[in-house]
Amino acid sequence: MVNTTLSFQHFLHNTSLTHHFSGTYVIDFYYFVYFLLIVTLEFQMQFMLLFSRQGKLRLQKWYVAHPDKLKKKITRELITTVLARKPKMCSFLEWKDVKVVYKRYASLYFCCAMEQEDNELLTLELIHRYVELLDKYFGSVCELDIIFNFEKAYFILDELVLGGELQETSKKNVLKAIAAQDLLQEEETPQGFFEDHGLG
Repeated sequence: MVNTTLSFQHFLHNTSLTHHFSGTYVIDFYYFVYFLLIVTLEFQMQFMLLFSRQGKLRLQKWYVAHPDKLKKKITRELITTVLARKPKMCSFLEWKDVKVVYKRYASLYFCCAMEQEDNELLTLELIHRYVELLDKYFGSVCELDIIFNFEKAYFILDELVLGGELQETSKKNVLKAIAAQDLLQEEETPQGFFEDHGLG
């Protein structure tokens, strides 16, 4: 994570971004706003889980390396913890050595774990952005869409988050990438392939 204080001091003394005028430093406003955005948006997600009200895991994405046995244990314990919480309770909780942010949409829970110093509201916004993208792609997404088109759900997430960090804030750009991938997939699939194999 960025040390905000040190980075800000370095920013102030960077002569390429400041101008000395009458004994004072005048900071270029646009560079200043850009710097604040970079500091604010930087965060590190540990993993994301999607699960149903019945505790069925529908999607999981890990951005840190764990043995499979530990992943299953973390998943089981976290799902149990979240489902045990009452509807009016806060969507943020400290769990072991991470902070957990979750949000329920219809029958699905979207749950993210992040580092202690990361911004909970930013993570909540990222979850909402992901749900909006799923809605736009599937048209009012439901649990069955995730079950039968899980590869699309993963692809959308990969366009939004890379290595646990937010890589794309524009929904339009993400949807364009998904449309291009769908077009490529259609072009690579021979016409009548599914009908010939009795899958059409």
